[in-house]
Parts: sequence; C-alpha cells; structure tokens
Amino acid sequence: MSGGGGGYDHSPAPPVLCENLVFTAVLHSPVPAVVKQLKPQDKLGLQKTTAGAVVAEHVHHSVAGAIMHRLPNLLSCMDDGYDYVAVVQSINGLVVTVEVRPVLVARKGKTK
Repeated sequence: MSGGGGGYDHSPAPPVLCENLVFTAVLHSPVPAVVKQLKPQDKLGLQKTTAGAVVAEHVHHSVAGAIMHRLPNLLSCMDDGYDYVAVVQSINGLVVTVEVRPVLVARKGKTK
C-alpha cells in the first residue's frame, strides 16, 4: 500500500495578530461556587498567573476557571501589552464556553 500522509505538518504556524486573536474555549478547572454566579454575556477578565497560566476572573477577582486553548498565543500577546476578555457564551453544569477576544482600547494620537 502506498499512501499519502496523515502525518503531522511540522511547518511553523503563521504569526498571530494580537488584535485579531479571537477564539472559543471551554474553561478548565471551573470553580463551582463562581460558575453558579455566571450567566451568558458576562465578561470575565483574563489575568496571567505566576505559574504561566491564564485565569478568567469574575467580579472581585473570583477565579472562574483557566483558559488553556491557544495559551502560547494568548500569553505572548498579553506579554506584548494586549488585554483580553472572555465573554460567557453558554453554561451547561460546570461546562462554561467563552469567547476570548481582545479589549480594544483607543490608542493616543489615533483617530477613528
């Protein structure tokens, strides 16, 4: 049998434009007491931890869970000064689906 492929493509991923980094993810290690307070369209602030993770925080810095999807891109962009928010899309028990997107801030000296 001859066959083509199925193997892993080792070519580097194209660079990510931080202002366009938008993706859907499920919160990892959800905290039940915080998740029960969430509702669709809630905005969770994303913060880097000293352990190199990104956590999604509800009001008063209550951690709802962690973002693991696209983590290298997210950390790199956060290191470059970009802020992100996770908007709750759906909640099914402890499965919380969010859309991660940049917080767009008007830059000084630029007009719309």
